[in-house]
Amino acid sequence: MSTSDLNTGIDFYEIAVITRTKDRVYMLDRAADGLLRQSYRNFVWVIVNDGGEAEPVDKVAARYQDAGMPVIVIHNEKNIGMEAASNRGIKKSQSKYIHIHDDDDTIERTFYEKMISRLEVSECKGVTCNINEIHEDVRGNKITILSSLKWDTGVPSISRMVCINRFVPISFLYLRSVHDDIGLYDESLKVCGDWEFYLRFLRKFDIDKVVDYLANYHIRELSDDEAAINSVKKQFDHQYHDMLIRNRLIREELNRGDFGYAGLITLGAQMWDTETKLYGIEQKGREAFELKDRVLRKLNGNFFLRLMRKVARI
Repeated sequence: MSTSDLNTGIDFYEIAVITRTKDRVYMLDRAADGLLRQSYRNFVWVIVNDGGEAEPVDKVAARYQDAGMPVIVIHNEKNIGMEAASNRGIKKSQSKYIHIHDDDDTIERTFYEKMISRLEVSECKGVTCNINEIHEDVRGNKITILSSLKWDTGVPSISRMVCINRFVPISFLYLRSVHDDIGLYDESLKVCGDWEFYLRFLRKFDIDKVVDYLANYHIRELSDDEAAINSVKKQFDHQYHDMLIRNRLIREELNRGDFGYAGLITLGAQMWDTETKLYGIEQKGREAFELKDRVLRKLNGNFFLRLMRKVARI
């Protein structure tokens, strides 16, 4: 592993922005643009190149530094995984707050300004916000936005989090000191490491909420670049690691003769299954009503039907 410190001579920043990347320089470039537009600027960008080509990453970092912003670049000789990459970025930086900013996601211009403002007056150790879910297509390193929808992540409570991960890293800012109490990210997990961390987080601390839509979660289900397709495509991996996390928590408490949090985890999984089924029923009901309305509109426009109604009134 090699590390290049391109910062401006300051060792400590309010926020360390940790970005994990591998051979997606066009997305890393977009992330850099979003950071350069921020209204709040007291942060250091920590790029963890996890086994990818070094030169393109260094070029993005140099452009970013030339714009007057501090950056630290870490090159891993081989891919070590998302959670291990996050941990290396955290260890190589100094800050009050931490933000995990994946290379394919973006943030709105006032993200840090509003999130920091909320945390500074909150008793909570972290804060999340609502999310813009952006669907896009990648062809030949060209990104095309297909659609966007608002994702209200709800209240970040334990009872909701045990059902399923309710928000994503791009929308979460938290105090570095939390790691002293609950540890770093679990490097044994290929995916779902953020959810497992949130579960540990909520066992000790509360998470505040900014209701503005400040974080942009980008989803690519199809692309000519396999590296560009994100975790939505890899549904089985998420289901498998979801199972590993739940089983581990249940076993730990069973071995201690305790079934408190594990009971919640079990109930949460059942509740999520029920919620998913109810949503499916709701969708089918909505589709049925829409079909009924379309049929009635067509019938109302039918000349013979109107004539029959007139005859019936006579």
